[in-house]
Amino acid sequence: MDGNNMNNMNNEYSYDANATYEVVEQKGNALAIVSLVTGILSIVCCCSPIISWLTGAAGIVCGVLGMKRCEKIGMARIGMILGIVGVVLGVIMFIINLVGIFSGESYLNDYYYY
Repeated sequence: MDGNNMNNMNNEYSYDANATYEVVEQKGNALAIVSLVTGILSIVCCCSPIISWLTGAAGIVCGVLGMKRCEKIGMARIGMILGIVGVVLGVIMFIINLVGIFSGESYLNDYYYY
């Protein structure tokens, strides 16, 4: 290659130092993601009613706020529904625990009398 071709190649890849670049803002919905995660946690932790209630309430609140802030409400709605299901399962498990505690039946007593 001769010197003229090298100069032409270098000029092709130059950039303008004064150029302005447009920053595209991503429109993610963090509250929808938090709602989905806490809704899933409320179902997973339904055997511990207090944890299920707390994470379910967080999922419901974040889901409602996430639906108000963004046009795409799919994840927020699913997180809110999972939060509601988690709270309901937590209530059911709490009732089952109370019935088990106050039923008067103790299956361990059978082992102590032998």
